Amino acid sequence: MTALITRIFLAAFLFAGIFVGVVKSQEAAGDISESEIVSLKKELAEAADASSSTRMRRAYKSVVRDGEKLLKSSPAAPNRYRVLDIVFQSQKRLLAQEKSDENRDALLETCAKLAEAPDELADLRLEADMLLSEQRLSAKNADVKERAVALAELIERYRGTPGEAKSLMFASQIAPKLEAFDLEMQILRTMQDRFSDHHGVIEFRRKSLAAGRIEALFRGTFKRMDGTSLCFPVDRLGHPCLMVFWSKRTEGFDVALKKINEYQDEHPGRFDYYSFNLDGLPDAGEATLRDLGLNWTALQLPGGRNSQTFRTYGRREPVSILVNAYGYTLLTPTENYGRGHDGKVNPYRFDDVRITSGRYLAQLQSLFIGDFLVADTDDSGSEQLKAPLRVIQERFVPGPLRYRLTGEEALANYQKAVQLCGEAIVKFSDDPELWRIRNRKIIALLGMWKMTGEPKYLEQAVQVARDLLASSLPERAKVVPRFCMAKAALRSGRGDVKSTLSKFVEAAGGADAAGVVVAAAAILALDANSRELHDHYRGIVLEKHTEDPAIWPVTAFLRDRFHTLDLLKVKLSRPERRVRARYGDIVSPRAHAVNHGLDPMTRRLPDIALKTLDGGTLNLPKNTKGKLTLLLFVEPPADPGADFPVRLDAKGQPTKNDDPLRNVMDYAFEFAER
Repeated sequence: MTALITRIFLAAFLFAGIFVGVVKSQEAAGDISESEIVSLKKELAEAADASSSTRMRRAYKSVVRDGEKLLKSSPAAPNRYRVLDIVFQSQKRLLAQEKSDENRDALLETCAKLAEAPDELADLRLEADMLLSEQRLSAKNADVKERAVALAELIERYRGTPGEAKSLMFASQIAPKLEAFDLEMQILRTMQDRFSDHHGVIEFRRKSLAAGRIEALFRGTFKRMDGTSLCFPVDRLGHPCLMVFWSKRTEGFDVALKKINEYQDEHPGRFDYYSFNLDGLPDAGEATLRDLGLNWTALQLPGGRNSQTFRTYGRREPVSILVNAYGYTLLTPTENYGRGHDGKVNPYRFDDVRITSGRYLAQLQSLFIGDFLVADTDDSGSEQLKAPLRVIQERFVPGPLRYRLTGEEALANYQKAVQLCGEAIVKFSDDPELWRIRNRKIIALLGMWKMTGEPKYLEQAVQVARDLLASSLPERAKVVPRFCMAKAALRSGRGDVKSTLSKFVEAAGGADAAGVVVAAAAILALDANSRELHDHYRGIVLEKHTEDPAIWPVTAFLRDRFHTLDLLKVKLSRPERRVRARYGDIVSPRAHAVNHGLDPMTRRLPDIALKTLDGGTLNLPKNTKGKLTLLLFVEPPADPGADFPVRLDAKGQPTKNDDPLRNVMDYAFEFAER
């Protein structure tokens, strides 16, 4: 049995075909020269193309000799592990071709040296670590349970290191062979939770694990024909997009593209279309799109069909990929759904349940922009700035009215705000309170960036923020520019996400930071696609700052159970929820809305002043007179003389019994009379 397990392990290890690129590092004093390492890598690649097995074995032995010479001449070089990895790969392939004790012992000796690599080079040492573990387990005749425990421990050791993704990919193939099905499920959940944006992991899951459907983050940076680089998902957070892969060489491609564009007619302005032509056309297919009457943004895709982006997200063409407001997409099988679905996947349509409502999107857009950071109407500053501030503030519509604006209306407000701020800055350039105007200009520019997807507006906002931070400011004036700089840092990928957010909060007081700072950090965590960090800052907001009216727009979002359900996920139809159920998530929206494991709300109702129809004031909860009070929030029709809308059935006729609005209102009136 042990021999069988060993063969299973070695087969998965030697032939899994998972190789992660060698880590690049700068040449430093005492390093092995970069040119020698590149030459050795080239020699390894050429060995695989040898015309016969005999020549291949000789080529691999030559790589090993040359690598050992470099290591002998520089035994303490900081980059020696890169050379050791090349030697290891050669010896591993040599052993697969020529199984002998000499080759095995040489491989294990290299493993021992490579296993000493530091954590920052964990991806280089992983395979060596696994072989040494296998040697120890085989020596003591370990059974499948002991091997499963050792595999779980290895995964834990590599968590948070550059080798984590690779360790999960290896382990996902080994665990089922050890009948460790619970561990296998845990590995799959970790892949989904921690590597939903990792191209290598996504491709591996689709290809090697035969995963049915995968929730993945669409990530990448692509150039338009004008040279502008667009970063996904950050440039389009809050805006659903359709990513279309196509080729002119495919018969009927023009018909397919027009079918995909039907969503533009059905839901005008709801989606942004981005085109990825696979033919390497000089204009990225832009002229073809215009000839077809398609107003899509053409993006360059170097490598076409061979690009990592197409291998990860496309894999067939023509195909449209719906990317939601958080940047997530549901990747379907490349061939079949399985029995009961008529065979082939429809590459052009998706379930309408994933079409998000306009107001839902407007709320997300407002939060990503940071409107709440300039919602303060305090005009206790400079007298000469009060009038222009009031005019500018009118362009920042408070929620929930902000969520009723169309995209065009919201953009027009931000554009006007930038203009007004610019005029005020010129006119009152010497006013020490001018930071109030500059803060609003930053948010307005962020709004223009988010509403148009044009990075130049982010660059302009960063310049204003940088100039503002270089001046002498009160602490409360620094939140907006720091928010802007953090967004730019997250977009560029500079630095660690956790440290970026930690520095943002620490700069404003750390544990004593104002609620608006922590709320901003919770939103920035969504920019970074970190549910873990979002939940951390969310917890602080709901524990310490729920009574702060300055962040009520954020608090309402954080408390909304349906927002929590959809957070950094794909909105699934009922059959598709089985996909998520496999990973142990609660999948029923109804159950999620009622109780999905979060602590129930126990805080009292905040003080609310409402106007009654007779012109009086109702102060809640003060004026309840000790009685149970039912609050029913209903949006009236835009036309004061119109009745509330009626739900229509499939034939377009008013429903008789299925009228939830009137049903709940009837219940409210009946309840009030008790």
